Amino acid sequence: MPSSEEALAIQSKLHREIPLSGPNHLNFQIMELSSLRTRAQLPLSGNTNHVGTLFGGSLFSAGALTCYSTLLGILSRLNLSTKNIVITDSQIHYVSPGDGDAEFKVEVDPIEAQQIAEQLKSKGRAKASFKAKAFRDSRLILELTAHYKIVI
Repeated sequence: MPSSEEALAIQSKLHREIPLSGPNHLNFQIMELSSLRTRAQLPLSGNTNHVGTLFGGSLFSAGALTCYSTLLGILSRLNLSTKNIVITDSQIHYVSPGDGDAEFKVEVDPIEAQQIAEQLKSKGRAKASFKAKAFRDSRLILELTAHYKIVI
């Protein structure tokens, strides 16, 4: 269950606008959303591959959704809204098998968040990059860097 009203609102938005994120598919859950960090969860159940570990496509999607949620949180705190956000590029590194539920984390650099805010306010557009890491317990299973373009 999300830890704040903001997290719950963004999770509801994701489930409504990106059905893959919802309970009938990935069952992606935002656990924490703050100005400094986003944490999300991807359950093993319903997201397995042929050997019973987390499917790579589910891991990628959850990583991208965690980064996207981070960006939506920044926009929310700036009282900005747009549907014109696209992922332009990403790099992914699968480190180890996900043999259980995965926790995703994005740490926000306050200076980068401020630069995004300034660009959006002055130019109406910005580029943003976030790095998500996924863990099974304390074991790293994935690193994903996602690059976004935002136009308000």
